[in-house]
Amino acid sequence: MPEQEPLDGDPTTIDCSGIEDDQLRYELHSQEIDPDTICSFIVKGNMDLFIEVAREFKYAESAMKMAELQYEVDIPSINELRYVAYHIFRCCQFYNAPHDQHEELKRALRHCQRASYDAIELGIINELEFIKVFKEQFQDVTISETLPNYIDLLKEARRIQSFLAEPGSIEERGEYYKQAKQELERLQEINSNLIVTKEELNKRQLHNKRSERRDKIMTFATFGSLLVAAMALIYSYTSDNNHNNKDITAEATEQGVTVTKPSN
Repeated sequence: MPEQEPLDGDPTTIDCSGIEDDQLRYELHSQEIDPDTICSFIVKGNMDLFIEVAREFKYAESAMKMAELQYEVDIPSINELRYVAYHIFRCCQFYNAPHDQHEELKRALRHCQRASYDAIELGIINELEFIKVFKEQFQDVTISETLPNYIDLLKEARRIQSFLAEPGSIEERGEYYKQAKQELERLQEINSNLIVTKEELNKRQLHNKRSERRDKIMTFATFGSLLVAAMALIYSYTSDNNHNNKDITAEATEQGVTVTKPSN
């Protein structure tokens, strides 16, 4: 039987020694990708984009795990990663069509970024909710006495909240995702500052409650004392008045004068 000619794009027809760039090989290894294997499917001109897709995929995966564990919620962006797998599979079929392969990699990259953003957005929402609960919890104490830059931190949180409400255009989406990552990290830093102050704020809150309770007791005690003094004064006045009336009646009787109470 004659030997069959290899198909176009078959790994046996591809020179895998093309990746001689040490930096490129290092990047592939850092993403746990064998350079000598992947060159059988991705043309050299698209290799940088492929590495970017691999990097974004790992970030999306870690962001989703973080959101699931830290915020204890399910992440719908798992579907985005399914689309990534689909486009990676398609791009491997276009070894002899570099432009088509490049387009499939770009689609895969967008789905990676969308998956990351879904997880990041959830993280931002939860971090903002933490700040809201924190403000409500310690609304009866002056937080800036413990955390001098508290107002600046709140302004920063409001800015990030405004950023979340304006996702930007499709053309700017890649940069928007990168900024979203930075904003989530910034919010986590802000909340770390808030968390370390909670112990001191709880002490202040307890002190204020004790002081308030003590002030109430003192107010009630003062009011009670005034009430007792007033009652004693009234009793003393009534007693003296009755005693004087008795003396007048007794004196009039001795002199033979009849004392008649005035009629109403």
